[in-house]
Amino acid sequence: MQSVAQPQIKVSLVVATYAPGDAFTRLLDSLDAQTLPTDQWEVVFVDDGSPDDTLEMLRSVAATRPHFRVYGIENSGWPSKPRNLGVREACGEYVMFVDHDDSLYPDGLRRAVEYAEETGADVLNPKECKSNDVWWSMTKPWDANIANALDEAAPDRVVRLMAFMPHKLYRRSLLLEHNIWFPENGRVLWEDWFVNVGAWRYAKIVSVLADTPVYLWHASDRNTSHTFNPSRPEFWDRIEDVLVDIDQRLDEGRYLNDRVVLLAHNLKARPLERTARLLSNPDVSDPAKQRAFSRSLELIERYCSCDVYQQLPKRYQALVQLFRHQDRDLIVAFQSAVRGMTTTTHATAVQWADGLLRIETDTRWEHGELGGSGFELSDGRIRWALPEAVAAALPAELVDHGDDLEGMTTRVALRNRGDHVTWEVPHETTIATVTGADGQGPTVVQRGEVRLNIARARVGAPLDPGVYELRVKADWLGMEGRSAVGYKGRPLPAIVAGRAPVAYSSEKGSVTIDLAGRLRTLATDARPWGMDGNVSAFTVPLTNLAAFEDAELDARLTAIGADVDRGKLDSRSFESLAEVGDLHARVIASDGGVALVGGAPLLPGAYTIYAWRDGRLLPTRGKLTVGRRGGIAFKTTA
Repeated sequence: MQSVAQPQIKVSLVVATYAPGDAFTRLLDSLDAQTLPTDQWEVVFVDDGSPDDTLEMLRSVAATRPHFRVYGIENSGWPSKPRNLGVREACGEYVMFVDHDDSLYPDGLRRAVEYAEETGADVLNPKECKSNDVWWSMTKPWDANIANALDEAAPDRVVRLMAFMPHKLYRRSLLLEHNIWFPENGRVLWEDWFVNVGAWRYAKIVSVLADTPVYLWHASDRNTSHTFNPSRPEFWDRIEDVLVDIDQRLDEGRYLNDRVVLLAHNLKARPLERTARLLSNPDVSDPAKQRAFSRSLELIERYCSCDVYQQLPKRYQALVQLFRHQDRDLIVAFQSAVRGMTTTTHATAVQWADGLLRIETDTRWEHGELGGSGFELSDGRIRWALPEAVAAALPAELVDHGDDLEGMTTRVALRNRGDHVTWEVPHETTIATVTGADGQGPTVVQRGEVRLNIARARVGAPLDPGVYELRVKADWLGMEGRSAVGYKGRPLPAIVAGRAPVAYSSEKGSVTIDLAGRLRTLATDARPWGMDGNVSAFTVPLTNLAAFEDAELDARLTAIGADVDRGKLDSRSFESLAEVGDLHARVIASDGGVALVGGAPLLPGAYTIYAWRDGRLLPTRGKLTVGRRGGIAFKTTA
């Protein structure tokens, strides 16, 4: 009798736990929801000496799930040691590190393994989202998977591995063969950088999965990295360790430019940005400021070579120059001058055309409410408005920015309110222009247009049902602004690609798109007006609906007497009320036009139109009046 081969464990999820509390339920639910068959993956829990009943809870959970295994160790104080043990104990071809309070999207693991096998990846960087950050891990190109980022000619190819979190698929043999481990020396902030830099250095194939969300980072104030800040010596010890590792590991020909990019990234985000903010903080002691300044200067002198300096945006090049003057007051004055610049984006026009939602945008950099001198115009050219001493300490090209307008970028994305998934969408922009000074200084303006195809916006696939907000990320000179896209206008429903989306202005006044009928109702947003027939059989033209195909959709509308007490609806079946009637309404689009068609045995009187949304009957802005002879009138309030 021939034995049956057992399925290979394709991926081991390594989860370091330490008193996760109720948040663990979120992770467990997401693991149970995975579509990858359980004989192809496993979970290796390693508890880091939790002081509560976490270890017992894990064993209880694993007792009913054969693909779960549990280990416990004495407390090490950091996730590194339990993760390393998990790698040693894992059986999977790949390992993926998962935090104990995060979650995976249902089809994420299956798709990640599938694409890793398709490309032969040594490392797979999956689409990762963050609960409080729209743009988390959104690196270009965002509109296609990448079979091997190492083959790219782009000078910033290593950015394809961003963010440098450990929530990726790593070939286990790669980690073991090249001795790639998390550092275990107690509290080691940015420990994941050491694994990712090592994996980039030794991998032959680094794939990027963009078409399917895999991992969701749930941000919380329990994150231990919040305890690190530049006023503490360990902050500087750890960032120096990261820079040393980058400098030494990526010191060969094909990795030299990757080394430059990663050194610049870390110098910008930590010694430059964090120290400049700390020096401007009146609540920080002078000894702490001096320590941060001195350590920053040491790192700048050691690692900010000419090629690294050229990689920095101009705001950070200016900070490098001011650090090298060794004058803290110059840095504080520069920060004060630029801190008041804000960016806002508004939709100047929104319409459905040719099956696309076309949104014209206007992004402005201007003075906000925080003070600061910001920009000024000099001989028609825009420049930093800096104190004389600061301007004198900087090269002219770091003060005058008249030639830098082409470098402004404005990226636009759709954010799903329900599952936090973000999809960047095409946004064609113009070269920025400068408007004249008003009493607050000049304004820099960049205009653009979004052409949203809901049938292809998810990396060539249709968007999932849900409510999406349009978000923007603007970058210029190293300044960054993130916001919603402001919009004030009427709802714009459509029938397109077999869907019934409604673009509208949210309560906060920003562009929002409902693709699930959760917050908007197509039939009433389409503004029924006029009538053919009577209440028992009516046809009402829709005056505000862009239809790009023939369709017949159930409108799921119910008319409820305007005077009916909402309490009655809660205490009695609404079908038993004489003042209630299902309109049996349908939205019909054809060559003859678009109309709301239906009928109901309603008594004369005034009614509010309700719609079924997510299993609940909710009021709309639609009103219906039935006359004594059965005539009806529809009205939709703004």
